[in-house]
Amino acid sequence: MRPLNDERYLFMCERSPACVRVEGAAILLGWSVSQVSLLTAKGFIPILGRPRKANCAKIYSTVQLMELRQDVKLLNRCVHYLYSYNEERNRRYALARSESARHF
Repeated sequence: MRPLNDERYLFMCERSPACVRVEGAAILLGWSVSQVSLLTAKGFIPILGRPRKANCAKIYSTVQLMELRQDVKLLNRCVHYLYSYNEERNRRYALARSESARHF
């Protein structure tokens, strides 16, 4: 028998949990934890409550996540943001590497 704190096991049950942490949201949406964190910071994925600090654990509503899975337009915007974020990150990384290579 699997432990109850295993997020994947919880979603195989007949009744899903009402709330999940970022790991559960990532499993539900099919993205990585870092991608879910980025999308949450940009406001694409709503969280429950109002965390007092940016590094607090985020709690997500399973119902809202299931609705997000059905919203193709919002998913498209999320994917577009992730692509543009990665392009910008890779551009900055390449620029930093080329500048560090000039100093040698």
